Amino acid sequence: MPSFIFLMKANVMAEAPPAEIPPEIFESMCKYNEELNDAGILLDAQGLRPTSVDSYRLTYSTDNPPEVIPGPFNVATETHICGWWIVQTKDAEEALSWAKKIPMQSGEIVVRRIGCVEELGDGFTKELREREAKLRIQVAKRVLELAQKDNGSI
Repeated sequence: MPSFIFLMKANVMAEAPPAEIPPEIFESMCKYNEELNDAGILLDAQGLRPTSVDSYRLTYSTDNPPEVIPGPFNVATETHICGWWIVQTKDAEEALSWAKKIPMQSGEIVVRRIGCVEELGDGFTKELREREAKLRIQVAKRVLELAQKDNGSI
């Protein structure tokens, strides 16, 4: 089954300190996450801190080392992501039906299908596939360990 990511584009509310966000917003997002989970399709959901907190933009060129530009950034004039959901659904139509249920009053969500190693062709050799599979298992174990250590908050 294909996986999709729902990318939430930041708006002015995404830059607000958490204390200024109405509890109803957190409640509606929590309820939505629970619905995704109850449907058995939720793989991950995370939100990002405001761009004023440990945010950086790196620009690369072949002639110079990366340039690091610290935040905050202007979310009104620049595109920034403030959170995401990763879901696994039977197809794009089902993913879109879930994305339409995101409890947003304004803003924009971008839905993208996540690529998989089977789509990378012959250049992604059997050895690379095995290494990638091993890495994914290690990452999943680490996430589980962190969740158990932090009582579910990672």
